[in-house]
Amino acid sequence: MNSKDLFDRYEEALRPVRAEQAADPDLELLTSQDCPEQLFFLWNLRWTAHGVRMAEPVPKLLRDVGKRWGEVGQPTLAKKYEAHGSEEIGHDDLMASDARVLAERWNESARVPIDVEALIDSPALPSVQRFHGWLRTGDLLFYEAAILYEIERLSISFLPLLIDRCRETLPRGGYGFLEEHLEVDQGHVEGAAAGVRAVLNLDASDLPALIAAGSFALPAYCDLFRECLALAKKDFERETTTPLGIVP
Repeated sequence: MNSKDLFDRYEEALRPVRAEQAADPDLELLTSQDCPEQLFFLWNLRWTAHGVRMAEPVPKLLRDVGKRWGEVGQPTLAKKYEAHGSEEIGHDDLMASDARVLAERWNESARVPIDVEALIDSPALPSVQRFHGWLRTGDLLFYEAAILYEIERLSISFLPLLIDRCRETLPRGGYGFLEEHLEVDQGHVEGAAAGVRAVLNLDASDLPALIAAGSFALPAYCDLFRECLALAKKDFERETTTPLGIVP
């Protein structure tokens, strides 16, 4: 079986996983007009603050994958992954900056102020711990090939809808990371697909493991969106039920 047929089988296997995430009620709410603007604002604040822990390890992880490609005789892919790792440097700081912008705006009129530095400095959320913990359990080549491809594909599916909502509801900014990530990731989709094909070219028997990695990676990555929404709903409830002048 040639690499195109193998890649087509990977795509076929991942299609229902992608469809399930696209139809997820929480992700649909985030891009819907039905989501209250305050709730969407609080979700952005939570996601940018807690996303710092998701973004921190990424540059080193991608450089490590580049080294692995070099070890298996794929210098072109090695350079691409190492370059991609360099592009990811500073994304954690950009997310933290967005969180601070949003918190400053929130605290101007909120009944319940938010300590953004405490959120940024807090330990990784369970979704982030699961995601990065899983990455450390196997061969970086097919794990990272699958995860990178599935996450980059969000830039042509979910993220454009999300950033449209940001532009509608956040006129004073606070989504710089999302804008930069969207622009950069859209240019990476085909390169990420090439990584999947390269793994399959090395060993066709890796297809089941690659499918398993992609099937875990996409929902696991999206779990951070969901977990931050659950936290934002609690923030929203406190804000809307706390009497003026009383800080719990």
